[in-house]
Amino acid sequence: MGLPTSIARGMCLGICIAKGLTMPRLVALTAILLLGSGCANETESDPVVPPSSVVDLTPEQHLVRASMALRGTRPSLEELDRVAESSDALTEIVDEYLASDAFGRTMRRLHSESLMLEPDWLYYPAGFPNVGALADYDVATVNQSVMQAPLRLIESVVMEDRAYTEIVTADHTLADPISSVVWGLAYDPSGPEWQATRYEDGRGNAGILTDSWMYVRYQSTASNANRQRANAISRSLLCYDFLSRDVELDTSVDVADPNAVQAAVVANSACASCHQALDPLASFFKDMLPLFVPQDAPGYPLDPPVFIPGVFEIGLGVEMRQSSYFGLAGESLEDLGQLIADDPRFSLCAAQRFYSYFNQVPLSEVPFEAAAALQQGFIDSGFNAKALTKAVVMSHDFSASHAETAEEAEGLNGFRRARPDEAASMIDDLTGFRWETDLGPYTEGMIGVIDLPRDSMLGYRVVGGGTDSMFVTVDTFTDNAGTSLFVRSFAEQAAGYVVDSDLSVAGDARKLLGRVDAQTSDEATLRSQIADLHARVFGTVVSVDSPEVDATFDLYQAARVQSGDAARAWKTVLTALFSDFRAGNY
Repeated sequence: MGLPTSIARGMCLGICIAKGLTMPRLVALTAILLLGSGCANETESDPVVPPSSVVDLTPEQHLVRASMALRGTRPSLEELDRVAESSDALTEIVDEYLASDAFGRTMRRLHSESLMLEPDWLYYPAGFPNVGALADYDVATVNQSVMQAPLRLIESVVMEDRAYTEIVTADHTLADPISSVVWGLAYDPSGPEWQATRYEDGRGNAGILTDSWMYVRYQSTASNANRQRANAISRSLLCYDFLSRDVELDTSVDVADPNAVQAAVVANSACASCHQALDPLASFFKDMLPLFVPQDAPGYPLDPPVFIPGVFEIGLGVEMRQSSYFGLAGESLEDLGQLIADDPRFSLCAAQRFYSYFNQVPLSEVPFEAAAALQQGFIDSGFNAKALTKAVVMSHDFSASHAETAEEAEGLNGFRRARPDEAASMIDDLTGFRWETDLGPYTEGMIGVIDLPRDSMLGYRVVGGGTDSMFVTVDTFTDNAGTSLFVRSFAEQAAGYVVDSDLSVAGDARKLLGRVDAQTSDEATLRSQIADLHARVFGTVVSVDSPEVDATFDLYQAARVQSGDAARAWKTVLTALFSDFRAGNY
């Protein structure tokens, strides 16, 4: 029995990639497999699929999951009502989410994790000083602008519905008032904060492939000859990590002798199996400065610059191979961008990464059939990343709640955990509270305001389960001492803030406590308020006499009796709700 065409193509391509074949051989073998084995034909009859015991979320629960995944916020009460009235509204609301600025932030976060572009901003490979023309900014702000530039370009491609391939082919880069000064890029102060500009130093413009931060983040010694950079590009954009290959090492090679290594990667079969593809790919970056320590920058624009024609071959005397992309010829970074965009592995990798991110499963565990189907839809949409995202969040895998049999329950991810960034967005939306600290008075302006949940240097992003793009590169989606402390501390801070704020302003201006004040004692009103809180914080509509409201009402009453203070009682209630498993998961 045959396979659907999209799956068969992906399987055949996967076989080629696993064998480490160069692109011409990959294309040829794929064609042989597709045509010769019947992979290219649709199935003559559908296979008999046994009934599944996997239960989907309700439309309202699916809405909550989609809202948190796409925006990092809970749906509004009005959106919950729309879905309750008609499940068809879910598709319309998802489209609205995809057009929101909050989704743009999500795209930056997704690609920051895949490209690992946001390491701690004070230390190497980051650590750009606030000197010269940037003396009025603090160090954190300077470095965050530099690291954000390639991510902002990706965000603009996605949000403007341009072909996703433009992240490696765009004829421009994006810069703000800070990154433009660092790299010496043209910038119009009267224009938008982040605006299109171009590198005019001869490197060309190929989206993120020509962004200087990519080459400061991924540096190279002379002897490494850009191999780390080549593998970073391959791993991030093609989901092909040269380091994952099984290689039998030849221990007779003197790895301390650069000449012996250089000869071995060509002549030694054990070495050449990887290096015949890796080294020509690395040669695309032969004009990029190998090592740069930002902390040593005397001023801006950087001197020396990141792009120095001939730096490896002429300046360092490193013999580089002829540049090529898995056997396909190319000379410039613009050539490389087009070769990547044309590679089927690029669209397949995007499908895998989007599935992995939104379903919170390791990249290696993304079901191949699901990735292949997403890839085909992605291609058919003209490489529209919003369409790819929508396909993921509207899929059965995303909406699965639980399974009624142990066999299908094994490996099923029935809930998603809020990343620190998502938790920060959710709390900000619900309460208006931002967990920040201003270190300016204590550092003589060197460090300013730190967004604690989103910062890995001085904040709690790693403790809360996030990454630092250097030492912690995979999110944590299980409870541990660190994540529990993060959630509880965040909950207490946010609860205290919103109660004090809400009880000091008129009802229309309040965030959560719209029905009560410090003197409210009527049980019906209190229960109505608690039901509203369940809907906003958990995305769950409950009746005023439900067991959930009963339990929360009892907590409120006990806290008020003990403290004699209604505000203190509401802080206790909200701390409990924000700390609840249902608030931190979706």
